[in-house]
Amino acid sequence: MNGTIVRDVIRYEVGFGIFGEWAQNLLLIRKLKQTFEYRQMTLEKLLAQDTQPG
Repeated sequence: MNGTIVRDVIRYEVGFGIFGEWAQNLLLIRKLKQTFEYRQMTLEKLLAQDTQPG
């Protein structure tokens, strides 16, 4: 089997009680999702370039 596996392990704690929970739900989760979507798109482009002849 040929291919590339990318695995992420994320550990974080949000402090500040209810304010931290609010920030996590509204900001942090959305930012993490955006970050990984960008990373996925970038990896696909980079890996596709690597397999092109020439």
